[in-house]
Amino acid sequence: MQDAERDDFVDQLRVRDSEIEGLQAALRASRRIGVAMGILMALHKIDADEAFRRLSTSSPARQPQGPGRRRGRDRDGRAADSGAIAAADDVPVPAPGVSPAGGRR
Repeated sequence: MQDAERDDFVDQLRVRDSEIEGLQAALRASRRIGVAMGILMALHKIDADEAFRRLSTSSPARQPQGPGRRRGRDRDGRAADSGAIAAADDVPVPAPGVSPAGGRR
């Protein structure tokens, strides 16, 4: 294999590695979105379509950006990790067993 062929091959491998990383990140985000949807469905007794609509309409991509704004995947991940999620109007909804003041019930 000549130097030019080797360099081309290495470049192709880098592109594929980048694609794989992107697909893995998308899979992780999809799982977290599913968990966040499940939390909304359980708390608000809504179906999957409505839960997805609420998540997508509260997405920062549809809102003005600025300091302190969270990306959708960050917010959904926080909800999936903690069991709490903010409603569309950014009023926190406590996790089951947690009072609105933050203490355990």
